[in-house]
Amino acid sequence: ITVLRQLENDVAAYVCHNELRERVRNFVLDAFLRLAGRDDVEGIIINSHSNGTIVALDILRDLPPFAAQKVLGLITAGSPLRKYTDFFTWGENMSTIPKIKQWVNFLDPCDPVADPLAFDASWKRGDPEPEPEQATGLYKTLDPVSGEISPMKIDDRKIDNLKNSNGGGLQAHNYWDNKVQFVQPVST
Repeated sequence: ITVLRQLENDVAAYVCHNELRERVRNFVLDAFLRLAGRDDVEGIIINSHSNGTIVALDILRDLPPFAAQKVLGLITAGSPLRKYTDFFTWGENMSTIPKIKQWVNFLDPCDPVADPLAFDASWKRGDPEPEPEQATGLYKTLDPVSGEISPMKIDDRKIDNLKNSNGGGLQAHNYWDNKVQFVQPVST
Protein backbone atom coordinates (compact mmCIF):
# COMPACT_ATOMS: atom_id res chain seq x y z
CA ILE A 1 0.00 0.00 0.00
CA THR A 2 2.85 2.42 0.84
CA VAL A 3 4.46 1.95 -2.58
CA LEU A 4 1.14 2.48 -4.39
CA ARG A 5 0.44 5.61 -2.31
CA GLN A 6 3.86 7.02 -3.29
CA LEU A 7 3.15 6.31 -6.98
CA GLU A 8 -0.21 8.04 -6.63
CA ASN A 9 1.48 11.09 -5.04
CA ASP A 10 4.10 11.26 -7.82
CA VAL A 11 1.39 11.23 -10.49
CA ALA A 12 -0.74 13.82 -8.72
CA ALA A 13 2.25 16.11 -8.16
CA TYR A 14 3.24 16.11 -11.84
CA VAL A 15 -0.26 16.42 -13.25
CA CYS A 16 -1.91 18.73 -10.74
CA HIS A 17 0.89 21.04 -9.61
CA ASN A 18 2.03 22.89 -12.70
CA GLU A 19 4.74 24.84 -10.84
CA LEU A 20 6.39 21.58 -9.76
CA ARG A 21 5.91 20.09 -13.24
CA GLU A 22 7.56 23.09 -14.87
CA ARG A 23 10.52 22.99 -12.47
CA VAL A 24 11.16 19.31 -13.18
CA ARG A 25 10.52 19.67 -16.92
CA ASN A 26 12.76 22.72 -17.27
CA PHE A 27 15.59 21.05 -15.34
CA VAL A 28 15.48 17.97 -17.60
CA LEU A 29 15.00 20.02 -20.77
CA ASP A 30 17.97 22.24 -19.91
CA ALA A 31 20.21 19.21 -19.29
CA PHE A 32 19.05 17.62 -22.55
CA LEU A 33 19.67 20.78 -24.58
CA ARG A 34 23.16 21.14 -23.09
CA LEU A 35 23.94 17.56 -24.12
CA ALA A 36 22.39 17.95 -27.59
CA GLY A 37 24.31 21.19 -28.16
CA ARG A 38 27.68 19.51 -27.77
CA ASP A 39 29.60 18.93 -31.00
CA ASP A 40 30.96 15.62 -29.73
CA VAL A 41 27.44 14.18 -29.22
CA GLU A 42 26.12 12.63 -32.42
CA GLY A 43 23.02 11.00 -30.98
CA ILE A 44 21.06 10.53 -27.78
CA ILE A 45 19.03 7.61 -26.50
CA ILE A 46 16.61 8.54 -23.74
CA ASN A 47 16.13 5.78 -21.16
CA SER A 48 13.20 6.49 -18.85
CA HIS A 49 11.30 4.61 -16.18
CA SER A 50 7.86 5.02 -14.61
CA ASN A 51 6.93 8.69 -14.13
CA GLY A 52 10.21 9.58 -15.85
CA THR A 53 8.57 8.43 -19.11
CA ILE A 54 6.06 11.23 -18.64
CA VAL A 55 8.84 13.78 -18.18
CA ALA A 56 10.71 12.39 -21.21
CA LEU A 57 7.70 12.72 -23.50
CA ASP A 58 6.90 16.13 -22.05
CA ILE A 59 10.34 17.50 -23.00
CA LEU A 60 10.41 15.80 -26.41
CA ARG A 61 7.51 17.89 -27.64
CA ASP A 62 9.41 21.11 -26.94
CA LEU A 63 12.74 20.21 -28.51
CA PRO A 64 14.09 22.58 -31.15
CA PRO A 65 14.94 20.86 -34.46
CA PHE A 66 18.72 20.70 -33.80
CA ALA A 67 18.08 18.72 -30.59
CA ALA A 68 15.17 16.63 -31.92
CA GLN A 69 17.27 15.25 -34.76
CA LYS A 70 19.78 13.89 -32.25
CA VAL A 71 17.18 11.65 -30.57
CA LEU A 72 18.03 8.21 -31.89
CA GLY A 73 15.80 6.28 -29.55
CA LEU A 74 13.44 6.33 -26.62
CA ILE A 75 13.28 3.54 -24.07
CA THR A 76 10.32 3.52 -21.71
CA ALA A 77 9.95 1.00 -18.89
CA GLY A 78 6.99 0.66 -16.55
CA SER A 79 5.34 3.59 -18.30
CA PRO A 80 1.98 5.00 -17.18
CA LEU A 81 1.62 7.11 -20.37
CA ARG A 82 -1.64 5.41 -21.38
CA LYS A 83 -3.10 6.11 -17.93
CA TYR A 84 -2.16 9.79 -18.25
CA THR A 85 -3.86 9.92 -21.65
CA ASP A 86 -6.95 7.94 -20.61
CA PHE A 87 -7.58 9.39 -17.15
CA PHE A 88 -6.21 12.90 -17.38
CA THR A 89 -6.52 13.48 -21.15
CA TRP A 90 -2.84 14.44 -20.88
CA GLY A 91 -0.96 13.92 -24.08
CA GLU A 92 -3.99 13.55 -26.35
CA ASN A 93 -2.63 16.28 -28.58
CA MET A 94 0.99 15.17 -28.59
CA SER A 95 1.27 15.16 -32.37
CA THR A 96 4.08 17.68 -32.07
CA ILE A 97 6.63 15.19 -30.76
CA PRO A 98 9.51 14.60 -33.16
CA LYS A 99 9.79 11.39 -35.11
CA ILE A 100 11.82 9.02 -33.00
CA LYS A 101 13.86 6.49 -34.95
CA GLN A 102 13.13 3.72 -32.42
CA TRP A 103 10.82 3.66 -29.39
CA VAL A 104 10.93 0.51 -27.27
CA ASN A 105 8.46 0.19 -24.39
CA PHE A 106 9.21 -2.50 -21.79
CA LEU A 107 6.27 -3.62 -19.68
CA ASP A 108 5.50 -6.35 -17.21
CA PRO A 109 1.80 -7.33 -17.48
CA CYS A 110 1.76 -7.68 -13.66
CA ASP A 111 3.07 -4.12 -13.18
CA PRO A 112 0.09 -1.93 -12.17
CA VAL A 113 1.92 1.15 -13.45
CA ALA A 114 2.91 -0.11 -16.91
CA ASP A 115 0.76 -0.07 -20.01
CA PRO A 116 1.20 -1.11 -23.63
CA LEU A 117 1.86 1.90 -25.86
CA ALA A 118 1.89 0.25 -29.30
CA PHE A 119 -1.90 0.40 -29.67
CA ASP A 120 -3.83 3.53 -30.63
CA ALA A 121 -5.85 5.61 -28.15
CA SER A 122 -9.10 3.72 -28.84
CA TRP A 123 -7.63 0.45 -27.43
CA LYS A 124 -8.65 -0.35 -23.84
CA ARG A 125 -7.53 -3.10 -21.46
CA GLY A 126 -9.52 -6.23 -22.17
CA ASP A 127 -9.74 -5.49 -25.91
CA PRO A 128 -7.93 -7.94 -28.19
CA GLU A 129 -4.40 -6.79 -28.96
CA PRO A 130 -3.87 -5.85 -32.60
CA GLU A 131 -1.18 -7.69 -34.55
CA PRO A 132 2.17 -5.82 -34.31
CA GLU A 133 2.06 -4.75 -37.97
CA GLN A 134 -1.40 -3.19 -37.40
CA ALA A 135 -0.44 -1.34 -34.21
CA THR A 136 -0.26 2.38 -34.90
CA GLY A 137 0.93 3.58 -31.49
CA LEU A 138 -0.65 5.73 -28.83
CA TYR A 139 0.98 8.89 -30.20
CA LYS A 140 1.43 10.57 -33.54
CA THR A 141 4.23 12.74 -34.87
CA LEU A 142 4.17 15.97 -36.81
CA ASP A 143 6.84 16.55 -39.45
CA PRO A 144 7.90 20.19 -38.90
CA VAL A 145 8.79 20.65 -42.57
CA SER A 146 5.91 18.97 -44.43
CA GLY A 147 3.24 19.29 -41.72
CA GLU A 148 2.44 15.60 -42.20
CA ILE A 149 1.03 13.74 -39.21
CA SER A 150 1.96 10.07 -39.03
CA PRO A 151 1.68 7.23 -36.52
CA MET A 152 4.48 6.81 -33.99
CA LYS A 153 5.60 3.18 -34.16
CA ILE A 154 6.21 1.86 -30.63
CA ASP A 155 7.69 -1.58 -29.98
CA ASP A 156 6.06 -3.05 -26.85
CA ARG A 157 8.17 -5.75 -25.21
CA LYS A 158 6.53 -7.78 -22.46
CA ILE A 159 8.85 -9.00 -19.74
CA ASP A 160 8.51 -10.84 -16.41
CA ASN A 161 9.98 -8.86 -13.52
CA LEU A 162 8.51 -11.24 -10.93
CA LYS A 163 10.58 -14.08 -12.35
CA ASN A 164 13.69 -12.08 -13.23
CA SER A 165 14.20 -9.50 -10.46
CA ASN A 166 14.72 -9.42 -6.72
CA GLY A 167 11.85 -9.18 -4.26
CA GLY A 168 10.89 -6.15 -2.23
CA GLY A 169 8.81 -3.09 -2.92
CA LEU A 170 6.67 -3.35 -6.01
CA GLN A 171 8.66 -6.17 -7.65
CA ALA A 172 6.65 -6.14 -10.90
CA HIS A 173 7.79 -2.50 -11.31
CA ASN A 174 11.47 -3.35 -10.68
CA TYR A 175 12.91 -3.26 -14.20
CA TRP A 176 16.48 -2.40 -13.15
CA ASP A 177 17.09 -5.79 -11.48
CA ASN A 178 15.74 -7.72 -14.48
CA LYS A 179 19.13 -8.26 -16.06
CA VAL A 180 17.96 -10.89 -18.57
CA GLN A 181 14.94 -9.19 -20.14
CA PHE A 182 15.61 -5.48 -19.50
CA VAL A 183 19.17 -4.51 -18.55
CA GLN A 184 20.94 -6.70 -21.13
CA PRO A 185 18.73 -5.79 -24.12
CA VAL A 186 18.91 -2.08 -23.25
CA SER A 187 22.69 -2.13 -22.88
CA THR A 188 23.35 -3.71 -26.29
